[in-house]
Amino acid sequence: MNYRTNIATIHVDNLKIVEPLKIEPIAAKSPEDDSCFCLSASPILLIAKLFGLFPITSRHVKGQCTYSKSKIWLIYSIVIFLIYLSHVFMTTDLLRFDKNKPLPELLSAINDIMYAIFVAILTIISILRYPRFVKMLNTLVPLVKDAGLVCPSALASLRRVQYGYLTLFFAEMSVQYGVLIGVHYSDRYATNFDYNMFIHVGVKNIPFVFYLLFFLFCSAFISVLACFEKLIISALKFTPVHPSNNIDETNNKRDFIGLIKYEVCKQDHKCFGKMMDLTQAELVEHLRALHEDISLVIYDFNACMNPQLLFHSIVELAVLIIHWYEVLIYTSYTFSSPFASAINFVNWTFVIAHSVGLFLFLKSAQDLKNMTHGLTNFLLEYSTRITDPEEHQQVRIFIEKLQQHRPITASGVFNVDLGIAGPIAANILTYVLVALQFDIPKN
Repeated sequence: MNYRTNIATIHVDNLKIVEPLKIEPIAAKSPEDDSCFCLSASPILLIAKLFGLFPITSRHVKGQCTYSKSKIWLIYSIVIFLIYLSHVFMTTDLLRFDKNKPLPELLSAINDIMYAIFVAILTIISILRYPRFVKMLNTLVPLVKDAGLVCPSALASLRRVQYGYLTLFFAEMSVQYGVLIGVHYSDRYATNFDYNMFIHVGVKNIPFVFYLLFFLFCSAFISVLACFEKLIISALKFTPVHPSNNIDETNNKRDFIGLIKYEVCKQDHKCFGKMMDLTQAELVEHLRALHEDISLVIYDFNACMNPQLLFHSIVELAVLIIHWYEVLIYTSYTFSSPFASAINFVNWTFVIAHSVGLFLFLKSAQDLKNMTHGLTNFLLEYSTRITDPEEHQQVRIFIEKLQQHRPITASGVFNVDLGIAGPIAANILTYVLVALQFDIPKN
C-alpha cells in the first residue's frame, strides 16, 4: 500500500526540525477500473471462449490490458472442435437419402448436417486465425486508454449492450429447450425424442456466439467513434445548422433492437495533452491521424472476421430458406406425429430468432458505417467558417479520407450492411415458393 506523509516544520532557536505528523493511506487504484477494455468486453469474450471460438487471454501489464495466446484455452478449443467434428460424423451417419422420404424430413436432415459442418469449420477457422485477433486487440487497446478516446460512460454502455445481447441469446435457447423438455415429459404427448434432437437444437444456436462476437466489436468501435465525435465537436466548436428545428446531427444516440434508446457517451470530451498547444490546422491534422488509426483497427477486425463472414452469411441464408419452408409446411398441414406441434413451435422460434439475429447483424455493421461517415456533417459545416488556407486544406483531406473509408465486407464479395437485407429476403421468398411446389404426403 502507498502512503502519503504530511511534513510539519518547527522552528526552535533558529533550528529547523522536520517532523512527520500524520500518515494517510492511499488506496491503490485497480488496473481493472472503468476505463479497462478487457473488463468491459469480458462477458461476450468469455462465452466465445467456452464455445471454442476465442482461445485468447488477457492480463494487465503496467496498468494496461494486453491480449495474448493462451495454451490452455487453445487446447480447450481444439477439444471443443473435436467434439463438434464427432457430431458431424454422427449426423452424417444419421442422414439417409431415401427417395420415399418426405421433403420436409429430407430438408430437416440436410439442415442438421449443414449446421454441424458449419459449426466445426467456424471453430477451426477461429482457432487458426486467433493470432490476428491478438494483434487487432493489442492495437485497439491503446486507442481506448492511452489516446483517451473512450470514456467510462461509453464503456459502461458497451457492457449494458453486451448483457442485452446475452439475455436474448440465453432466452432464445431457454424457450427452445423448454418446449422440447416440456413436451417430452408431458403426459399428453407420447413422444420419442432422443438425445440427438437436443444436441441439434444446441448446435443450431452456436452461430449466435459468432453473432455476439461481431456485435461486441461493432459496439466497441461505435463507442470509440461516439467519443471521437464529441472530441471533434469540442475541437471544431461545432454549431448546428438548424438549431431552431431541433435536428440532432450527432450519432451519439442509439437504440437496442429498435426498442430501448440509449446514449453511447454521456461525458464531454475536450482537447487534452499536446492538442492544447497545436494550431487549428495542426489540430485538424491530428484528429485526422487519430481517425485513420481507428479505421486501420476496423480494417484489421474485418480481416479477422473473414472468411467467416462470407461462410456464415451463405449458411445462414440456406438454413433460413429450409426452416421457413418447414414452418409453412407444419403450419399448413396436419401431421399424424404426436410431437409435430412441438417441432413446429421450435421451428417458429428458430426462424424468428435467426431472422432477427441476421437483421441485427446487418444493422450493427450499418450503424458502424453511419458512425464513420457521420463525421462528414461536422467537417462540412466547419469548412464554411474557415479563413486559413492551410486549415481548409486539412479539412478537405479529412473529408476525402472519410469518403474513402472501406465498409465491412464478406471477403470482398458484398458489403455487410442493411443494403443486402432486401436481396436476402427476396431469395428466401423465391426458394420457399419453389419448394412449396412439391407434393406433401398426406401422412
